Order: sequence, then C-alpha cells, then structure tokens
Amino acid sequence: MRRKSPGLLLLVRALDQIGGTSLSVVLGMMVFLVLLQIFQDGWVWLFTTWFGSESRVYALGAALFPVAIIGATIYVNRVYRPRPRMVPRNGFGAHTIVLFLSPPLDPKNRKDGEDEKWKESCRSTCAELERKLGDGSDVAGVLRETRTPWRMPLEAIRVHADTLRRVVVVASKETREWIPQFEKCVRALVGREVEVVDAAAFVGRAEVELDVQKDLPGILELVDGVCARLERLGEPMDEVVIDVTGGTKLCSLAGLAATQPFRDRCIQYVFVDKEKRALVRVWDVTFELDQRYS
Repeated sequence: MRRKSPGLLLLVRALDQIGGTSLSVVLGMMVFLVLLQIFQDGWVWLFTTWFGSESRVYALGAALFPVAIIGATIYVNRVYRPRPRMVPRNGFGAHTIVLFLSPPLDPKNRKDGEDEKWKESCRSTCAELERKLGDGSDVAGVLRETRTPWRMPLEAIRVHADTLRRVVVVASKETREWIPQFEKCVRALVGREVEVVDAAAFVGRAEVELDVQKDLPGILELVDGVCARLERLGEPMDEVVIDVTGGTKLCSLAGLAATQPFRDRCIQYVFVDKEKRALVRVWDVTFELDQRYS
C-alpha cells in the first residue's frame, strides 16, 4: 500500500524518538538557523531601519527563538503525528507465510524423565493428523477437532492453500526437530508440494538458538532477515504474510513490529468463535501523517 509523505514521516519518527522537548528544540533551532543564514543580510537592513541598531536585531531574533520552538511543537505534535491504521486485506492469496511454530504437543504436559514418552506421543499425533488431512474429506472438521497446537498455523495456511508456495517457520531449538513432521502435515493439507523451511536456515544462520520467551530483539532480527531474503529473491512483500497467531506473546509482538512503516508487510491472526470455527484476518499495518487522536 502506498504511504503518504515517506520522507517527512521518517524525519518526524526519527526525531520523535528523542523525546517531545528535545524534538521541539531541534526543530526550532533548525528553522531559526536556516532562516537566519538565508536572510541574514536582509534582516539586518530591515530591522536596523526599523529599530535603529543591529543589537536590537539580535535581541529580536533571540525573542523569536522560543516562538519558533513553540510553533514547531504544535506543528509536529498536533498536525504531523504518525498514526497507525489497520487496513483489512482479507480474501487475497499469499505466496509466502512466515509463522511461529510450537511443538505438536504442549511441553508443559511433559513430566520429568519422560522425554522419550512425550516425543513418542508427539510423533503419534503428527502421524494421525497427517493421515486425516490426507483423506481430504473434511479438513475443516479435522482441524476443528484436533487437540494439537498446530491447529492455528495449519488454519493460517489453509486460507492461502491455492496460492501458497513457501512456509518459513520461526522456531525455537526444541521445535526445530518437528519441522519435517509439520511439513508433511502442510503438504497433506494443501495437496501438493510446498516448501517448508526453518527461518534460521533460510537466512543462513542455522546455528541461531532463539529464546522465544525472552529474546524479542533476536526474534525480530530473524523475521526481518527472512523478509529481507525474500525481497532479494524477488518476492513482492504484498504477497507475504506474517502470521502472529502461534508461538509466544513475544513472537506475536516481533511479528507486528516487523511490519512497521514502508515495508508493505501484512500480519495475519486466526480467531476461534464459539462454534470452534477458525476466522482468519489479514491486515496491512500502515503509518500515515495525520491528525492526532481525538
């Protein structure tokens, strides 16, 4: 989606990080010094004619300095304030989905000393889910009745099944070993070959071990790296969806942060209604220079 005034918005956002007071001072100084440099000779002639001495000119300039600060403050904070907009983009088919994956069963239910038993239960769950999805009779019903955390990422994929070419999985070290089983389920769901790849391997950082509970900068850096690699491969960003349903809360936050201005990246979230039906929503998160919130 086309953004409005990108250069000005970038400047405002950059200066806004400094803080309101510092922003006002910086903008005020910029305006005052630039005008003084451009019109210095004209100001001296004009105000010496009016006020009779050059010293009064500089006194007047000093008096106008806080006025410039106040004016810049009003202009930035009341008029040109970055405003987020959630623009729905439901109904289109993505070519690539970036999603966050958990193990096929909740690790919290794993008892001490029963790792192998838990993994065997995971393998059994994956095999059963793959078989049911491969039957193709009632995919929606299969996903609705499944008890695995993989329901949501599979629902996120199902809505793009006709156009999907690639699934990039952001996963912790514990989840990575289940990506091959997830790939089998995806292919059974879609009914054809789809590339399912680990995000760290996709960006050439297979040695990365994410802490999805604490490492927000690391997760965001990895998602940004995935999007940058997709752009280098010629994948249009308006055909890429970042699904923020799965994973931890930090994963969802990182996915949202990765869509920030001028990147044309969309986020997707899967809701479940009272009848256990999955409702998939896609938004383009844009920032525009607009009036402040009322």
